[in-house]
Amino acid sequence: MSGRSLWLGFFLASFSTAAVAAPPQRSAAPSNDTPPLQFVQNYITQLATFEDLRDAAARELEEDKAQGQPQAPMMACIHSNTRYDLEVAAAMRTMRTTHLVGVDKELQTVPQTIADLYGQRQQIVAQMTKVCSAFAEGPKEGVDYKALATLMPQIRAQLDYLDNTMFEASPLVFGTLISDVPDSQGHASHLVISCDDRKRLVDRIDASFGAKLAAKNANFGVSQAQLIRAKLLEYKCAEEPR
Repeated sequence: MSGRSLWLGFFLASFSTAAVAAPPQRSAAPSNDTPPLQFVQNYITQLATFEDLRDAAARELEEDKAQGQPQAPMMACIHSNTRYDLEVAAAMRTMRTTHLVGVDKELQTVPQTIADLYGQRQQIVAQMTKVCSAFAEGPKEGVDYKALATLMPQIRAQLDYLDNTMFEASPLVFGTLISDVPDSQGHASHLVISCDDRKRLVDRIDASFGAKLAAKNANFGVSQAQLIRAKLLEYKCAEEPR
């Protein structure tokens, strides 16, 4: 295995946060009644956390590479993926115990669908960590390193697919904020939140992603934030005339 750039693209793909709706899985934990605004706030926080991890992973790799450490890509992969595993596990618990209130029945399963996608992604990232660990440990008899190397593009493709699925699911996240009360023309043009709440949510997105929101070719995580932000500004607040 050679080429640090290949490893960089490989493990940073795990932070490019991602509709194929997986069947909802039931959690033994008690559900929390969650209004749409809190749900979307939680989701934005999760997106921002994953993006921060991605940035930290890139910085760590560059620092180690600058120091000339030959095992830098693999060690950074293991460290960054372990941090991701901890964060995504917490995000999954939040989503699994979320019981959306005040939304249409078809939207009530959105948190569970997101949790399922997180779970699928967690499993794929775990495969990546095993590959990184195998190379970090050095040559061992009986280990087929060529076979491990061929797993890399497969894992990246699976992550790309799940990230794209998550992006396609983001309108469902925003959809929980849309009021089912039509305007004077019979259109669903209003949100269920106030103008103050909308402003606070937009400000949260701006503070979390900053200049990345202007990127034209953003990763899937930033793209989701871009989409949700644009939709928030497209719809009217709850108190505006219908």
